[in-house]
Amino acid sequence: MKRSIHIVSTKRLSEEQKKLFTDSDILLTDKDFIEITQKELPSEISLNTHLLFTSKNAVMSVVEKSLAQLISFPVFCVGSETRKLLERYGFEVIASADYAKDLAELILEKYPDVSITFFSGNLRYDTLPERLQSQGILMNEYVVYETQLHPIKVISEADGILFFSPSAVNSFLQNNTLHSQTCFCIGTTTATALKNDTQNIEIADKPTIKDVLLQCIKHYQ
Repeated sequence: MKRSIHIVSTKRLSEEQKKLFTDSDILLTDKDFIEITQKELPSEISLNTHLLFTSKNAVMSVVEKSLAQLISFPVFCVGSETRKLLERYGFEVIASADYAKDLAELILEKYPDVSITFFSGNLRYDTLPERLQSQGILMNEYVVYETQLHPIKVISEADGILFFSPSAVNSFLQNNTLHSQTCFCIGTTTATALKNDTQNIEIADKPTIKDVLLQCIKHYQ
């Protein structure tokens, strides 16, 4: 009897996302390997001419703080899912890119005279702010959420692992070791976090959760 493929997702998936696996011979285990905690903002915040978001977590943190005055500011963001979320809440996204380094170059090329308020997480990478500030763009930053590792020991052997952030990679590796498993990553930054532990890496065509899932299903068809 043919053994089913076992996949571990390092992020809990929605019911709609899980339905993608319905017609495949894949057993899915999904756990949250990181935890997100919102941070309080100062009672008064200083806003520059444009806003910057690099994750959905930052968007949700700001939205849940009901900062209505932010809606009138044009926005830069990283990721198509971040953009969709911002637009759902009424923000005007004037430029976005799949990766931080690409967004930095886009801003420098088309919007060199802006100033930026960056809403970020505690583990954000320096790529984008360092590049912009090195070219003279004024930027201030508010850390609006914290990412905490939530290591879990995977008991049963998995054929593949789904990773959606470098933090999830670090959390997974605290209690688990990679052998022959295929690692499916949402983007190059997440894949880079795995480079010292495995070469069995596949990167989704686009950096979205859905594309990671489709890449995984395609791999095992």
